[in-house]
Amino acid sequence: MKDDYEALEFSVANHVALSPLSFLKRAAHVYRDRPTLTYGTLTRDWSGFADRCRAVATGLGQLGIGKGDTVAVLSPNIPELFELHYAVPLTGAWSTTTAGPG
Repeated sequence: MKDDYEALEFSVANHVALSPLSFLKRAAHVYRDRPTLTYGTLTRDWSGFADRCRAVATGLGQLGIGKGDTVAVLSPNIPELFELHYAVPLTGAWSTTTAGPG
């Protein structure tokens, strides 16, 4: 079985590179109304989560953060940290995160 898989050449029909951004786009489309996170009484679905990530990315861009910049985050493990995992790459910047208990 493995030999058959490896014999198949990559093409647009059978291969898509997975990145945080392609994952977010697909999850927001395919799993639109499914929950993406639950934190206490807060629950967000993939569509709303993707909207929030884009809004945070826009805000970061308005602060002057863009392609090639490095964004460092020191945060407890809260929903906003999860949003930053997607928002920072949306700006073209790099992220280094350290999550604490949350």
